[in-house]
Amino acid sequence: MIKSDLYLILTELAFSIGLYFLADYAYKVKSTKWKLLYIVPLIVCIIFIAFTGEEIALLSVYIAAIVLLIGFSKEEVKTRRLVSAIAALLIIPSILVCHLYKGYRMPNYLEDFKEGFDTMKEHYCLAEHKGIDWDVLYEEYEPQFKEIQKKHDAVGNYILWTKFCYNFHDGHVAYIVKDEAVMDKADEIMYGNDYGLSLMTLSDGRTVAVNVEKDSDVYNAGIRNGTVITSWDGRKTEELINDIEIDFYNKMPYNPVKENDDFYRAVFAAGTGDDSVAITYIGGDGAERSVSAGKLGAYAERLEGTMGILTDGRKADNLTWHELSDDTCILRLTQMMYDTSSSDTGNFSAMKEEVRENLLALKEKGVKNIIIDLRNNDGGDPNFVIAIAELLAPEGEYEYAYSGVWDEKEKEFKYDEAAGKYVVGTGVTYKGEGVWGNGRIVILVSTGTISAGDHFAYMMSAHDNVTIMGFTASNCSGQAVRGVTFEDGALQFSSVPTLNADGSIYIDADASRQATVPLDVKVPFDEKAVTAMFENGEDYLMEYAKEYIEGK
Repeated sequence: MIKSDLYLILTELAFSIGLYFLADYAYKVKSTKWKLLYIVPLIVCIIFIAFTGEEIALLSVYIAAIVLLIGFSKEEVKTRRLVSAIAALLIIPSILVCHLYKGYRMPNYLEDFKEGFDTMKEHYCLAEHKGIDWDVLYEEYEPQFKEIQKKHDAVGNYILWTKFCYNFHDGHVAYIVKDEAVMDKADEIMYGNDYGLSLMTLSDGRTVAVNVEKDSDVYNAGIRNGTVITSWDGRKTEELINDIEIDFYNKMPYNPVKENDDFYRAVFAAGTGDDSVAITYIGGDGAERSVSAGKLGAYAERLEGTMGILTDGRKADNLTWHELSDDTCILRLTQMMYDTSSSDTGNFSAMKEEVRENLLALKEKGVKNIIIDLRNNDGGDPNFVIAIAELLAPEGEYEYAYSGVWDEKEKEFKYDEAAGKYVVGTGVTYKGEGVWGNGRIVILVSTGTISAGDHFAYMMSAHDNVTIMGFTASNCSGQAVRGVTFEDGALQFSSVPTLNADGSIYIDADASRQATVPLDVKVPFDEKAVTAMFENGEDYLMEYAKEYIEGK
């Protein structure tokens, strides 16, 4: 129970009891100041509500304060004692009600949804680009949020928001919950049970086990990382994986690119089942076998671990350099940020000079290749992107992107309905300095490469000496965002259009969900990759990039 509510209850109860015993004295004295005391409890309630908001569980306390008003107009001792007693009897049960009522001090989830929906409808800058039908969305989700409100279900509210956000196929649309316990419980519900393994689909279409737990039922039956799984609880794995819903993955940005979604689909399927599942697999002798695998607990932790192995970059600090061989060096970029001063001012000159010195030193040593590890780069400042791009790009002037034109009267960015594009505003360019010359560059991306990370990959992909590489394309989400804050969490979404010269959307995938920052080299996810990553703990993509860039 919230302390402030308890203070109100005790204060109102004290007034009720005090006024009961004061009734006889107040009648004899007949002073106006004693009459006014019967108004004070209501004044206290009004002030309390003004600061903390009304609460249905405290309704009896509010009613008690109103009942005490009778004592202001009726001065008889018997009447005043009766209303004081009634008020006290109304107040006492409120303590129990606050403890037992499920909706006590809970947010209004339906009103939160309506506020968030209306704000997005007014300001989401990719609605036309992504083919959003607001009426259909509202008709689908309003009744569901209404049910959540009836149940006062914080976990259900979070799950429903994550499903709602997925409809936009936008890595910048997300609901962030404040209470981690709510998120943990939601994860248990959304991701299912852990049976000691995850699943992945190889490039040749076969489904295999990955991240297998030692001493589990599946491990003891002979299933290892790379073992082919043919069926899951009586369903062919291909069928299970195709049918699995992946509209709730909240551990990283949503995938605007359908091909990226499909790459990870099998990982989610491995949480499907009840207390046990029947798994059919190909044994070491080539024969098909089966095992009944009991659940070990919630799948969320294993899922997160599997996704980390698949998407994480090199475990290193931002803007650090690592020698991979005499010919090749790694630059790790975890985010497009440098320090607080640079973030506040947008001036990344100090960072730029630091990178310049490193590049010149590498050239002096005879290093020919740079692998820029951009995996799971969560974005940052466009000025950071420009500073790095200017050093690496060949000499010359290049376009970056264009802003939209703000309509002060309409309070929105101008949109040309006939052309189906935004009106183009100011353009940003950058000047390549050619510091790295014709030295080769490989940029490693993952689906967690987003926002300013997407910007950098897109800009650099235009240059002949740069190769974009990964198991999947980057996130393909590049707009600026705004948010709506609620009591339990916050909704963020793309709100400020970043444009190409013709007014079309910069980077973000449209309704077709095709990658807008395509890979130059799509690395096969095969048995060799599974063994390296899940058996040997190796950074397979990094080794693949090294062999590629040194052998090219």
